[in-house]
Amino acid sequence: MQLSNSTKGEFIRLFPNPSEEIQLAAVKQHGYFALKYIYEVGIVPSEEIQLAAVKNHGHAIRFISKPSEEVQLAAVRDEKVSAIEFISNPSEKIQLEAVTHDRGYNVCYHVKHHTEAVQLASVTQNGNSLYYICLHGNIPSEQVQLAAVKKTSGAINHLYKSGIVPSEAVKQAATC
Repeated sequence: MQLSNSTKGEFIRLFPNPSEEIQLAAVKQHGYFALKYIYEVGIVPSEEIQLAAVKNHGHAIRFISKPSEEVQLAAVRDEKVSAIEFISNPSEKIQLEAVTHDRGYNVCYHVKHHTEAVQLASVTQNGNSLYYICLHGNIPSEQVQLAAVKKTSGAINHLYKSGIVPSEAVKQAATC
C-alpha cells in the first residue's frame, strides 16, 4: 500500500478498525503517531507492526507495554532519538546496544543501574558519561574512571563533585 508521505501515518485515523495491512503502511510512514493511534483504538499490534513502528521512529516504543527484546533492540538502534528512556529495566544487552547508537551518555542518564561493561562502553564513547554514572550514586571502578579521563580529562571533576577521590593513576591519566 503506497500513501502520501505528507500524512505522517495519520491517515490511519480514517479507519475505526484498521487491518494489519493498513497498520503496517501507517507505521512505516510514521511509526510514532500511527502506533499511538493503534493503541488508542484498543488494538494490540502484532510484533511485526511493533518492529516496523520502532524502526521508523525509536520513540514509538513508549506505547508498547511489554516490548520483546527484538523490538527493544530495533528501538535503541534508531540513532535519531534515545529510545532507552522508554524501556523499563533494559538488559545489559539492550543497554550496550543503546550506547553504540547514541552519544554514550544517554544510557547512563536514563538508566540508574548499569553494569561495569555498560559504564565502560559509555565513558569510552563519551568521557562525560561519568557525570551520570556518579549522579545515580554509582561508584565507578578504577577502570571506568581511567577510561573516562583518558577520553575527556575534565571528567575527573565529576568524581570530585560526587565525593569520590580518584586514585593516583586516575589523577595521572587526567593530566596527560
